[in-house]
Amino acid sequence: MVRSIPKYIDMTHTLLEFLFLLVDNYDVEQNHFIVRGVLSAFSILVRKGVVHSLDTLTSCDSLSPFLKERIGKLLKAGFSRESPLAQLPGQSVLPMSLPSLSSVAIETPIPGGPKESTLAHKVGFGAPVDGSTLILDDPVTSCSPLVESGKSQVDAIECLVQNLGETIRESYVMGLQTLEKILFSFAKLDNQRLSSDFVEVSSCKIAKEFELNGYKLFSPLEFFPNDPNCDAEIQSATAFLIRTLVFSQDERMLEMFLFWSRDGFPVGARLLSYASRLAYEAHMMGYLENSEFENSFIKVSDSEIPLLKFHADGYISYIGEGKDSPEAIGSASEMDSKFVTKLVDGAFSAYRCFLTYSINILHKEADTSSAKLLFSDLMSCSEWEHKRLKFLFCSVFLHLSDLSVGEEDFIQLLVDRLDNADLVNMQFEMGLEKFSIFGGNTETILHLIKSSLNWGSMEQHKFWGLLRSELAVSKVQVEKLILEFFCSGVLDPSVNAIAVGGLLTALQLSCAHARAGWGNHVST
Repeated sequence: MVRSIPKYIDMTHTLLEFLFLLVDNYDVEQNHFIVRGVLSAFSILVRKGVVHSLDTLTSCDSLSPFLKERIGKLLKAGFSRESPLAQLPGQSVLPMSLPSLSSVAIETPIPGGPKESTLAHKVGFGAPVDGSTLILDDPVTSCSPLVESGKSQVDAIECLVQNLGETIRESYVMGLQTLEKILFSFAKLDNQRLSSDFVEVSSCKIAKEFELNGYKLFSPLEFFPNDPNCDAEIQSATAFLIRTLVFSQDERMLEMFLFWSRDGFPVGARLLSYASRLAYEAHMMGYLENSEFENSFIKVSDSEIPLLKFHADGYISYIGEGKDSPEAIGSASEMDSKFVTKLVDGAFSAYRCFLTYSINILHKEADTSSAKLLFSDLMSCSEWEHKRLKFLFCSVFLHLSDLSVGEEDFIQLLVDRLDNADLVNMQFEMGLEKFSIFGGNTETILHLIKSSLNWGSMEQHKFWGLLRSELAVSKVQVEKLILEFFCSGVLDPSVNAIAVGGLLTALQLSCAHARAGWGNHVST
């Protein structure tokens, strides 16, 4: 094979790729034995005189750059007596530099691969949720940027990424710690310039190493049972990625997320789900309602707000540059409402930044918008969510109102997915003016009414229930709206009875308010 590479290049590629596939995956717990066997086989070729040197493999122009680099690093690490990786029994010999972009494209995670839930039984993923976060204590690799001053920050990140797979195989918890250290290092590079290639290769390497160990980043939440002891939005690498992006909103972190999105991961939907759940837990514990009280503290159980606790502890860890801060972490379950409101706003702000970057970079040539991307993510989330579905829509109309209020697609999805009980609850909150669905533009509402005429009868009933509740507290001139609609010529009373009934009810409410206002004016 060595002497006939130019003649049998396809076969050579196939054999070498299969060889390294075995090296990486045949026995991950005793990988060093596999590496030692491969090195021994190469050594015998030279020792028995089959070939004088293996330079042909590492210098052949016909061989792919990735394979040449992988072989070169493997041989160098194996034959060098000074190589620490070759001498450590618990370490596999991995390439010491990231692969080229051409090789990364081959290693892109395959949709439909291992799901996050498969790891629950393998590495204790289903451990009871106590709301605690993984804080970095001791260095988890020999090339930690916090302990090795001889390396630049970029070199340290590269070393951490290269050893991530080995760390995950040793301990999934340590793998999450290493991942968090990588993310902190990326977000705090002191304005050092990084090439897009470095960020892309690092992103693909992180995704690949977790997938090889049974975990797929940004897996759809529909694959997870409603089990409080197996929470994918807290006990997962995806949660650590999202949390760090929310804190930093760093351009390099956003670039990593765009690469994952480009490769088909539902990144936007997981970001939206995370932000919505964070707002939900804050709302359930009364934090958002008490945000006007600066010194309002609410004592809660960590098990009642697992994501909020996880997020708050992560923020404290991030501010402390990944160092343990027992005093601050211990007080996270007694949080100030202003602090919680900031955390929730920050999560939606990070999601908005992701949408903007996606439009400017990934979808520059496409006819799309932030509203369209949000709707696509909302569609995915509405298929995953069950317990918090109503609050998912409420949080979108509240925190992302400029992208959703008055949009036909959003309102049609709302009336399609929510049942009557949830819609009545929403009508009550709209009556309290907590958020708006239709907005204050008469032309927009008129367009929505016309569009609703083509919906099913059940959806029309739901639509008019929502619209009546909003018009009751809105500044929209209902009389003008009804006049324009009746004059438009699109209404057939025999066919559009639901719309006629809705308009008459809205008019009655408007007249009642007008009479009440006139009565108050006369009495004064």
